[in-house]
Amino acid sequence: MNEFDQALNNVLAALKPRSKWVGLQQIFAPHAVLTEPMTDEGAPLLPKGAALTPATLALLATQHKRKAPVAGAVTALVISVSSVRQGLDQPARVGVNDDATSAALRMMLSRWGADTLDPIFIKSDLDQVFSAVEESVADLIVISVDIESDLIKNEIAQALGISLLKAGLDLDIEVGAKAIEQKSVFLIKSDTYGTLIGSEVFLKPAVRSMLMQTKLIPASYTVSTPIAGDLKYLRFIPGIVDTDEEGNETVRGLSANLGGLARAECLIKVHGNLPPYETVEVFPVTSVQK
Repeated sequence: MNEFDQALNNVLAALKPRSKWVGLQQIFAPHAVLTEPMTDEGAPLLPKGAALTPATLALLATQHKRKAPVAGAVTALVISVSSVRQGLDQPARVGVNDDATSAALRMMLSRWGADTLDPIFIKSDLDQVFSAVEESVADLIVISVDIESDLIKNEIAQALGISLLKAGLDLDIEVGAKAIEQKSVFLIKSDTYGTLIGSEVFLKPAVRSMLMQTKLIPASYTVSTPIAGDLKYLRFIPGIVDTDEEGNETVRGLSANLGGLARAECLIKVHGNLPPYETVEVFPVTSVQK
């Protein structure tokens, strides 16, 4: 098991998903799934994990079921930390849309089914960050640190006991996760690349686990062109899906600049150099998922 899977498993093992019985007319969330199987006089109706779509809700209603067991709501908080933000005379600001990264994170968390709280913006101050984490009622906390704040990022990681893992083409892209008092806390770099890796590799699986949804299995593709990797570090490289001359879908890597990240359809899991036709694991990117 690689260090990313180990860190994620440690977080997921500490999470406490909550199940509750809810009236069918109150189930409207697109991510709702059954947390227990449903039966009718002993005969199976729907298995555990079944998505509660309009069709499955109608089936339950025709069998005179008034309630169904679903996962409780997941609340998420984004704490944005910056050393360069101007005008922060007060200790922290809540709910002010101060940067694009926090808005993107909240959008993705909401899309995956989490209820997002108003974000908190803090100018680099370790005590304020620690207090915000300790006092928050959120189940899932994302600390997003800007690219100019490497020192405070390392101090936050040390104070909270989060191990930072090098993840991108550049070794300065680091992400980390840890369970702290039944909260899952994630530390990511707030540039586009760091946010993409942290979101797809850590945040999405955590939200799905808390909502008792099925585990996402990375897709497998063959590489169409060589990809340079690193034997020491596992990397997640932006990629795009192509079709070869025989009609088979393949994947190729892109650069980690803004142009490459804007085109990315997936993240390619790379450990070492990949020659053409090597099979790799691929994580679809949320913004292009159907």
